[in-house]
Amino acid sequence: MSGRPPTVKGGPTALSRSGARDTKLWRSTRHGMQSPAHVRHTSNPSDSRRVVVKFRPGIVLPYDDSAASKLLERAGHAWEEITGEFPGVTFGPYFTTITVPLLRELQTPSDSGTGATDFTSYFAVECPPGTDWHGVARKFATWESVERAYVESPPVPPPVDPASDPRFKEQGWHRAAPFGIDSLFAWDHADGSNVRFVDLERGWVLTHEDLKSAKVTLISGLNKDFKDHGTAILGLVRAADNRLGGIGIAPKATASVVSQWRAATIYSISEAILSAITSMSAGDVLLLETQIEAPVGPGVVPCEMEDLTFDAIRTAASRGIAVIEPSANGSRNLNTVVDQNGKRVLDRSSADFRDSGAIVVSASQSPSRSRLTGANFGNRVDCFAWGL
Repeated sequence: MSGRPPTVKGGPTALSRSGARDTKLWRSTRHGMQSPAHVRHTSNPSDSRRVVVKFRPGIVLPYDDSAASKLLERAGHAWEEITGEFPGVTFGPYFTTITVPLLRELQTPSDSGTGATDFTSYFAVECPPGTDWHGVARKFATWESVERAYVESPPVPPPVDPASDPRFKEQGWHRAAPFGIDSLFAWDHADGSNVRFVDLERGWVLTHEDLKSAKVTLISGLNKDFKDHGTAILGLVRAADNRLGGIGIAPKATASVVSQWRAATIYSISEAILSAITSMSAGDVLLLETQIEAPVGPGVVPCEMEDLTFDAIRTAASRGIAVIEPSANGSRNLNTVVDQNGKRVLDRSSADFRDSGAIVVSASQSPSRSRLTGANFGNRVDCFAWGL
């Protein structure tokens, strides 16, 4: 994927947090990631993936191109074991399009006292095609210095593909209940004025006749693919009130977009979220038009199941940003979905549940309000909306 510092081998005994010799922190001295029988272990020979590694508090590595050599200096034999077993893997900072000062700024605790995350503790291990990604993650997860290690989901198509539905331009959602959300009533009270809306996905046609006058800005990333999807979703919210096409639900909102494609070969939901946060304020709305592969089992799930994305969402929510997150189109009961450690993090009745602060939305039919067949469901879902 991205160009990372080259793999290095050899080196002295590891150093601890304080700089004293302490090999324990870098050895396989604890139980790491569990491996349920139904987790995927095989790799597509043509695919490359990233393993996301989060180090424990107090473990400090430089957040630049010297990270690989410093890891070698500290991890010594443990890092050599990984590079020997998985040739070609490389190590470096996870974030490449956000500066360290900005990451430090996002680390500042919010007024609510929650959401503070040291994003410079996250690093990425690039795995070339054919690598056993899960094996790499399991190795890192056993290090005493590592808090989390998991395989990052590859790019997944957005939750909705309006091009597959010949009636997607029919704006029935503006009608009163039970058919729609009654935008006509809402416009008498609110039309999006003084609110910033940010759409996070992969591409848009910002010169569309119903979007041109909205002067939508690209915060960061590449306007790359699935442009029909991005244009349709952006239009649902911000299509201009003019004599062309349709009209958006919030036609007076200030709209921006941010892309998961950080560079030609770098795809990151969490990095896009953090980039958006730097341009947003309390009361703004961030829509995450994305989903990821389930860590265990088939289908797709909400993006917050990945630890780094969860931390990014929590940071946004703690700053008063309303984060809207699709439940994804996996036809799965989120109460039973488990992460790579076998934890039901999306089940509110489970001790493992964690709340990112996002508003999770599933899709329903109109006018019956019954769940769309492909939509995920469960007690993590906060509400439902018109499903295309």
